[in-house]
Amino acid sequence: MRFLYEIKNRIDDYYEKHPTLSGLVIKFVLAIVVLFLLRANIGFNPILSNVFFVILFALVCAFVPIKLVTLALVAYATVQIFSLSTGLGVLACVLFVVMYLIYFRFDEKTGYAIVLVPLFCIIRLPFLIPAVLAVTAGAGSVISSMLGLLFYYFIHYMQMNTAVFMGAADNTELTKISMALSGLFSYREMWYSMACVLIAFFAIYYLKKININKSGYMAISIGTGIYLILTLISNLICESMTYNKLTWIVFGSILTCILAILASDLLLPLDYSRTELLEFEDEEYKYFVRAVPKVSVSKKSVKIKRIYARKRSVPRKEKEEKG
Repeated sequence: MRFLYEIKNRIDDYYEKHPTLSGLVIKFVLAIVVLFLLRANIGFNPILSNVFFVILFALVCAFVPIKLVTLALVAYATVQIFSLSTGLGVLACVLFVVMYLIYFRFDEKTGYAIVLVPLFCIIRLPFLIPAVLAVTAGAGSVISSMLGLLFYYFIHYMQMNTAVFMGAADNTELTKISMALSGLFSYREMWYSMACVLIAFFAIYYLKKININKSGYMAISIGTGIYLILTLISNLICESMTYNKLTWIVFGSILTCILAILASDLLLPLDYSRTELLEFEDEEYKYFVRAVPKVSVSKKSVKIKRIYARKRSVPRKEKEEKG
């Protein structure tokens, strides 16, 4: 683990020395990954789906604030859906505007989760970001997690029913909107998944506050177990359980638990071996404080010894002969 702490410290040092360049690289990588995933799932517009346009758009995202990056990626998805159907585009626009207003009002600090949660849903780790946020952030971060899941399932629903909406050419746009809304409201997998994440998130959030060493590790382990059990039950209720899906759910939950513990330990490293219990008082109260110091990794001190070439000394006899 010390090796990971040293890597983290080096990254932090580099970020402190080059904050502008580091921020540009992080936003560019995040934008281009999400854009290519959106292109693969809802690439209805040939111009927006062009590789050169995607790279150019990711470069533009790198030079705007992170809050606007989330908005730009959502706008990209909305325009792609407009290419499928005007009515569905209007529906997506209204949905995403409401999502953005909720995020801006309640959970402005962790808005990046709206983009990261769909990304990890695609690689079948939907609970990883909520589990990390439950340990390292406040209770309000659950809003970003829920909005991220809603964003993913909306895109997933559009992808699954593309043929239905394209084949319904005779139907009006209002009919397509009605079909989409009725389909989303009856999309049991989405609602069950959001309920599982919500329950497991608050299980982790409250368990981490227990006054024991490494309570975060315990909270993540128990919360991930709760998520696994609830997900299995929800799939059995929906009658959508298959052997392949069961394997991915179990394997993904175990991997989520390991990665969440590592991520939380790197984001908030605490040294429980040096825990101190302090007590002090003022005129009205007496305070009992449990202080857990952060992990401190001493930097290696490197001493550079400079060796200069020694000048060749001229023998005394040669000096006399020359003189």
